[in-house]
Amino acid sequence: MTEQMLSPQILLAIVLMPLAAAMAAGLFGRWIGRRAAHLVTIAAVGASFVLSAQVAWQVFTGAVPVYNETVYTWLVSDGIRMEVGFLVDSLSALMMCVVTFVSFCVHVYTIGYMHEDEGYQRFFAYISLFTFAMLMLVMSNNFMQLFFGWEAVGVVSYLLIGFWYTRPSAVFANMKAFLVNRVGDFGFVLGIAGIVYFTGSLDYQDAFAAAPHIATSQLSLGGDVAVSAITLICILLFIGAMGKSAQVPLHVWLPDSMEGPTPISALIHAATMVTAGIYMVARLSPLFEQSAVALSFVLVIGATTALFMGFLGIINNDIKRVVAYSTLSQLGYMTVALGASAYSAAIFHLMTHAFFKALLFLAAGSVIIGMHHEQDMRKMGGLAKVMPITAITCWIGALALIGTPLLSGFYSKDFIIESVHESARWGATYAYWCVLIGVFITAFYACYS
Repeated sequence: MTEQMLSPQILLAIVLMPLAAAMAAGLFGRWIGRRAAHLVTIAAVGASFVLSAQVAWQVFTGAVPVYNETVYTWLVSDGIRMEVGFLVDSLSALMMCVVTFVSFCVHVYTIGYMHEDEGYQRFFAYISLFTFAMLMLVMSNNFMQLFFGWEAVGVVSYLLIGFWYTRPSAVFANMKAFLVNRVGDFGFVLGIAGIVYFTGSLDYQDAFAAAPHIATSQLSLGGDVAVSAITLICILLFIGAMGKSAQVPLHVWLPDSMEGPTPISALIHAATMVTAGIYMVARLSPLFEQSAVALSFVLVIGATTALFMGFLGIINNDIKRVVAYSTLSQLGYMTVALGASAYSAAIFHLMTHAFFKALLFLAAGSVIIGMHHEQDMRKMGGLAKVMPITAITCWIGALALIGTPLLSGFYSKDFIIESVHESARWGATYAYWCVLIGVFITAFYACYS
């Protein structure tokens, strides 16, 4: 009996429907009107989610094997194949569902939030294009496609952060995000170049197969100075993740990116783009597992981010910036889990955080609209009486964030703290106390806010 396989046509449909909708809303938005622009993008992203959920169910239940195939060969240069292909396993299937579902919710929310904005159709085109780029990233089976998705989400985030381009602060914020991410991406490119140098291939499987060999190799830095090849490559790859996932010291762009409309804060800075770095390290875990030094580096950077970004959340008065610093802190928790080799804990927290943080951003947007675009929390109070639904959703998100028992954040954060506590890796003791103290810091600013 022939084993059932995932259909490449379905996988292509999941990726290309948001792209087609983005082109329709962006290129023809003036002619098709507002209603058609949001209907076509919402329908496309909704269909992508339904198909992603179907694929995830088949993968999780074992009805189909892991899909790892090339769909299209772009070019071959000096024996290096540059291809478009998909790797669909439990990790990518989960990310596909998270990306498409949160994107679908943000699309629907945007109808009300942006209804008075002149750039209505353009905004829907951007967020649909962002969904396409993120799907290309999480479904890739090679470094070229990973880098394409990586840079594409960066470009679209630049456009979204500076969406209100007549505001000087928005222009400054999107330029800052773009430049800081270029610093991280430079390290990311060098890391990919190191993989290609040793394997002659851009394919994940070739890199994973060669990992033990790379672990025994040295790279000369000039003269008599040489370093472990796998350690240098992994640290360079993680520098890319530091930029995209806003880890210290490349975190400075994310709070300023709150200049963009609130729906993109939920989409980009809670559930998708900022988690791309976490996903990348988890995907490339066979490489990182070959270097204890690189994992310790990841552990310490994540722990520092988790604790100190929480402190910054306490002293801010802007409602969106407080949620942004909370995002930075929670990304630090995920990074700590990666450094402790608890990849399942990192992805578990990534998934739970995507939902409760998107909920908090959308609730914040509701408050901002209700307060006529006022974001200073010192000027707010007693809003639960006039905005009861928003208050309830905000409390649910905040309770999940601080790790209240029976809510999702409790289980994912507890998983991370216990994993770090059991780790014998260098830096684990420092990381354990950072994430443990960070729990109380999170509870303080969540309740204080």
